[in-house]
Amino acid sequence: MNKNKLRYALSRNIKSIPRLLLTFTDNYLVAMTQKTPRRGPLFFVWDIAASCNLRCPFCGFWKAGQVPAQIKKEPDLRQKIKIIKNIAESGVWFLSLCGGEPLLCKDLDDVIREAKSSGMIVNVSTNGFLLEEKAESMIRGGVDFITISIDGPDAETVDKIRGRDGLFDKIENGIKAIRNFSTRSPVFIEARYLINKQNYLFVEDFAGHFREKVDAISFKPIYKNTELSYDVPEYMRFSAEDEPAFRKCFEGLLRKYKILNTVYHRNIPSFIFHPEKLKDKFLCFAGTFFGGADVSGNLLPCHELTMSPNVPIGNLNDTNLIDLWHSAEMQDLRCAFRSGARCDCWMDRFSLNIPLQKITGLKI
Repeated sequence: MNKNKLRYALSRNIKSIPRLLLTFTDNYLVAMTQKTPRRGPLFFVWDIAASCNLRCPFCGFWKAGQVPAQIKKEPDLRQKIKIIKNIAESGVWFLSLCGGEPLLCKDLDDVIREAKSSGMIVNVSTNGFLLEEKAESMIRGGVDFITISIDGPDAETVDKIRGRDGLFDKIENGIKAIRNFSTRSPVFIEARYLINKQNYLFVEDFAGHFREKVDAISFKPIYKNTELSYDVPEYMRFSAEDEPAFRKCFEGLLRKYKILNTVYHRNIPSFIFHPEKLKDKFLCFAGTFFGGADVSGNLLPCHELTMSPNVPIGNLNDTNLIDLWHSAEMQDLRCAFRSGARCDCWMDRFSLNIPLQKITGLKI
């Protein structure tokens, strides 16, 4: 990870430090004491687009009839601005715009600009197909972080896994465009690799190819998750027999690239082959430090929640986030986590859960 670039990306948002401290403190007290929150979550994920331009075989999001029933249509710009203001007024510090594919959102630049003017740090998580086309406008809007899903070191692997010819080349051109347009105010770029049986042998090649092109590299295991409409095809699934080869390959990666040898990455093999060993090892901060919303603005404690029915708490177009955040439903969820309930997921934000647990000293 480029720590200097990370520090710069955060330092250029120095005005957001009071927001960070106030919301962190409130979230911490909520997690420790079950007090009624006065602020919303520190981190918030909004699936701003309901469609996608890729055809990943493991994802049902793009398939007809599989979009969740509560999602009717993408809000208009007026509604999006209202949702952004609602999120910001609750005290959210870090906003991640996801999807679907967020670069398909026709109002993305306006949303980023509104989020930045409201005092939040903004991340966009993209598949990269439209990155070159959207680079300049996102940077003008003030985006701070861009996360790109790249599941291989070459076009043959990436284009096949993501179901779109030319994707890898578009990602590489997009990264160059981001660099070219953000020379005065560099944007932090993370490349995220979704590990499956088809690409695990290439993790070292991937790290070698992208380590000088991006600021951070992370890996995430793929697994069946009905909340995300993920149903991994047989040919992409790991079996018990794959464990020795996987561990040899992945542990070799961590030895070679010391910066990747983190608690987060060291637990990936266990999650893939022995997930039961991790269920009680790490806390979940859904409902305290983390929250999210679907494309229509329906509030969710977490997009991947599996330990209870993952139904919307309310809608951010007609109810203040902070009011929903201290609702009975959210309080019940926090009580369940304090009592030892855990999900079976590996969240996109899991890389933050581990340091949060360490920083706060929470051992619920």
